[in-house]
Amino acid sequence: MPKAERVPWGIDDASRVITHGEFFYRDNTENMIDAFRTALYKRGKPDRLYFDNGSNYKSTEILQACLRLDIRLTHAPVRDGAAKGKIERFFRGFRDRFLTQHIEFTSLEDLNSKTHDWIENQYNAKHHTGIQMIPTDRFALDRDRITFLTDDKYSEEIFFVEQNRKVSKTNVFSINSQKYECPVDLRGKTVQVRFSRHHRNRFIVFYADKRMGEATLLNPHQNADQVREQYENKTKQDKTIPEVRHDYQQ
Repeated sequence: MPKAERVPWGIDDASRVITHGEFFYRDNTENMIDAFRTALYKRGKPDRLYFDNGSNYKSTEILQACLRLDIRLTHAPVRDGAAKGKIERFFRGFRDRFLTQHIEFTSLEDLNSKTHDWIENQYNAKHHTGIQMIPTDRFALDRDRITFLTDDKYSEEIFFVEQNRKVSKTNVFSINSQKYECPVDLRGKTVQVRFSRHHRNRFIVFYADKRMGEATLLNPHQNADQVREQYENKTKQDKTIPEVRHDYQQ
């Protein structure tokens, strides 16, 4: 099996619960976002995130997602291992009690399956000397205060990158070297377009902090017909406006 990278795992400070742990073949922003999203779905939204100083932790997607979710984001000082003491102690235990006993894996899926089983059954569900409780039991005490995300397309959009775009007079904007039509009339406006940097198959339009809908790939002929129809309707309206005369008597 090719070498797998341990993309950052999260630990809940109060309960010591490992929120999510997963291996990937590459330690990059895309996989970081995937692991972060999974942790939020599994354990809910934290009040604060304390991240390392690597570039993946400072990606635009992470920063914007935290803003949208009202999560306070801070970063550990550079080369300060003591600031990450809890998670570092967990990693030492994970290495000594899991990795040294599981040397061969048939696939990345096999590695992640065994890792997940160990985390949930041999760590999260076992007595923790630091808090003198089982982590999942301690986590359950705060469950009523935790906000959980729903797994739908709207939650997915939280992790999209956002860029400003100027809408043309024909209600079209350009992105990814292609032209897209706004879902509603936003001609002349500056809108915010959210999309997945790595898939770029959906472009969601926001204006004045409101979701306007999903943009559609431009059909030049249909767009031209719509513009012509709008112009003709406006011309008809102008012609039907009655003339108002004002007669003044002295």
